Amino acid sequence: MKVLITGGNAGLGLAVMQLGETLGWKIRSESRQTGLDISSRADRQCLIERSLGFDAFINNAHHEFAQTELLFELHSHWLDMNKSGTIVNISSRAAKQFLARTKPARLYDHSKVSLSSLSQQLAMDSRIRTTCLHFGKLAEAESLEALSFSYAAQAIVWVLSQPQGVLVSEMTIQRL
Repeated sequence: MKVLITGGNAGLGLAVMQLGETLGWKIRSESRQTGLDISSRADRQCLIERSLGFDAFINNAHHEFAQTELLFELHSHWLDMNKSGTIVNISSRAAKQFLARTKPARLYDHSKVSLSSLSQQLAMDSRIRTTCLHFGKLAEAESLEALSFSYAAQAIVWVLSQPQGVLVSEMTIQRL
């Protein structure tokens, strides 16, 4: 499998890179360290063109609403190019719990809600499998409060390993 991921230089993205390599994937990361910033429209367009050579795209890097913009632009371009594949969007449980918060509103929560909402809408197109994964707290090592990055990476691999004709449109994974 050929996979392109944003933000593969640390945390969850790095764990996905490492696991993907052990599975024999051809995996490439784009990030600020490689000269690509998803908050730049020009950089997003470059990334979208590069994505055409891959089977799957993991939308992991976050910068305000740029992650949602990237999803919209990527999905639209894939449709225009008649490309099939899988897009996995990395969200947060914040997208599911933001209405229950008693704290002041946070831009982060709303950006993840927009990503989740758009992902669900785009999942209705059967040519491109679009998934949104909502993770709770993640850390290097498993603890009572957090799942490990490597555990979360296994969930992403599981989604990508589903056979054609099977869509995992949304999933929340967190500690109880």
